[in-house]
Amino acid sequence: MISEIYQYLIDGNIKYGTKEKDICKSVIGCDKNIIKENVIIAPWWEPDKYDTSVQVEMIVDGPIKVWEFSIEDKNYTYIKTGIGASVCTDVILALGCTKCKNIIFVGSVGSLIEGINIGDIVIPRFSICGDGVCKYLSKNIDVNCFGERNYPDGNMFTKVTDVTDKICIANKVKWHIADNFSVDTIFAQFAHLDNIISMGAQVIEMETSASFKAANISGISICAIFIVSDNSTLKKSLYSGRTEEEQLYRSEVRRKIIPQIIYQVF
Repeated sequence: MISEIYQYLIDGNIKYGTKEKDICKSVIGCDKNIIKENVIIAPWWEPDKYDTSVQVEMIVDGPIKVWEFSIEDKNYTYIKTGIGASVCTDVILALGCTKCKNIIFVGSVGSLIEGINIGDIVIPRFSICGDGVCKYLSKNIDVNCFGERNYPDGNMFTKVTDVTDKICIANKVKWHIADNFSVDTIFAQFAHLDNIISMGAQVIEMETSASFKAANISGISICAIFIVSDNSTLKKSLYSGRTEEEQLYRSEVRRKIIPQIIYQVF
């Protein structure tokens, strides 16, 4: 069901000349009928990061890239949005005008505690707003939503964690449920990490607080699956300190494990 806030955002587009039927084409670059019920959203990863058994057909090759993504007998839409909450949120809001019902968000996350290490899988329990996009997902842009918690869909979260547990145990991969913080900047975050950690954040990335909020108001079920790319607490940040072995292990987990989780969840 379309929420009051989502209809308010749609009406804003219509007021300034965009027809609702054209929103998907305008934002994502394809006709809305192309979009499947099950969609994978990735800020940066393209399908060539996964196991070679995955079959893909590119549909849109632009700033936002779209593929038909197939694992065995199941077909999905795969969208690479680009990095950052704003572009990812726009795509999810546009998906509200399509037949999309479920989204799995896949991406990297930085660890802020010992014990969550590079290559581990993380499922966020919630994402704390540290971005500027979330305030636009309401009728009042003067509201201060910094620090609010945005949640994945409850049923989907349960299914994703159950499937992840089974697959990770079978493949001897460590996984965690963790509290996430969504930030707007990589460079400037390091000066504020102590404050961010004091808010209860165990991991950090850039998109899911706004993505969860956008999906929730659009009537789409969403959950996220992260792979840990760095651990600032251990001085292994995105900028320095990570070993080649750690990065190769992370790539291998992404290649083998993520497609299995997607297939079983969907």
